[in-house]
Amino acid sequence: MFRQYSEFFSVAEVDSTFYRVPPPATFRALSRLSPPGFRFLAKLPRSVTHEARCELTPHARDALEQLLESLEQLGPRLFCLLVQLPPSFTYEEGAVRLPPLLEHLESMVEGRGVRLAVEFRHPSWVEPANLEQAKELLSTYGASWVVVDEPLLPPIRVETSSLVYVRLHGRGSPTWYDYLYSDVELAEWAGRVRGFAEDPGTGEVIIVFNNHPHGYAPRNARRFMELLGIPRRGPPVLPRRVGQPSLDDYMRG
Repeated sequence: MFRQYSEFFSVAEVDSTFYRVPPPATFRALSRLSPPGFRFLAKLPRSVTHEARCELTPHARDALEQLLESLEQLGPRLFCLLVQLPPSFTYEEGAVRLPPLLEHLESMVEGRGVRLAVEFRHPSWVEPANLEQAKELLSTYGASWVVVDEPLLPPIRVETSSLVYVRLHGRGSPTWYDYLYSDVELAEWAGRVRGFAEDPGTGEVIIVFNNHPHGYAPRNARRFMELLGIPRRGPPVLPRRVGQPSLDDYMRG
């Protein structure tokens, strides 16, 4: 299935690390199966961001060590670590707890070419009184401000690094990431992404769809690529096993 995925897309956001860090052998296999130029984004464990609430407790430090030890198997294919914060994590709390965490992460990935990105969810982060300080906080550690499409925050880009990391969650109800984007909505985002790419301060743009309950994410991503004129990566690299569905079959289903 991963080989089929990599025929269409050039990045994968690893969500499993949020729940439980897979063993090194998992990432060693993914690295071996990855085509040239393929890269991975990995989410920090919830034990760090949600349970410890970004405080560097002994347990949180151990979780980060375990994460980086497993991800080391990806080598240069590991592109970015995502710090997804809880919806209840306010600016007031983050102003105290985020700097030590980001400094620690920066030291852990130093010299490895791994980027950092932070996804805020509480509205206090974009309040006028806090926005400039929040921008300065991420800029200090070269971390990207994740651009989101979701009900909690506006879809703004705050320039804190050359990487633009876009996460399109959706607008479903009651589960907002259970969502199939319309062409009109995707065209609106395609315009935004072109604007990001044309900005002189942009080095690279990464777009991820988090619409998984009905398998909408690959369908959304494929259509988005068509609107942006991004071609499929290449022809099939392996013959299908008997009875194995293709990615197209999966999306149609």
